[in-house]
Amino acid sequence: MPDANVMPALHHKARSLAGEALRFLAVGAAATALQYAILIALVRWAGWDAVPASTLGFGVSMWLNYALNRRYTFASDRPHAQALPRFVATALCGLGLTALGMYILASVMRVDYLVAQVIVTVAVTAWNFALNRWWSFRTANAR
Repeated sequence: MPDANVMPALHHKARSLAGEALRFLAVGAAATALQYAILIALVRWAGWDAVPASTLGFGVSMWLNYALNRRYTFASDRPHAQALPRFVATALCGLGLTALGMYILASVMRVDYLVAQVIVTVAVTAWNFALNRWWSFRTANAR
């Protein structure tokens, strides 16, 4: 028979993870809105190709992501000197995945650039949540 304290502890961890995921999605929605605004503006009004426009939008939005996720999503006390390089490494991996995904979908497969961006965004969001939660912003005393 399981220890009576195990189930409440698991429930608490699941709720905590769900709360972080929801906050991460809210922060991500704000950063994604910024990325999409940059993408659309550069493609429609500046005549840019979708891949560099999306890549620039991702790069700009990553700074908003860092500030809000460190403070709001994960309430991390990891020093900036540790968290920022980890976050940047995670973001750069996400940037590479974004550029690769956009290239394959929009340029090679000729999927509409906005549809391609939605697909890429979902995949990169899952990647970024996992790495940021368990690496970039993990507190020193977390197990």
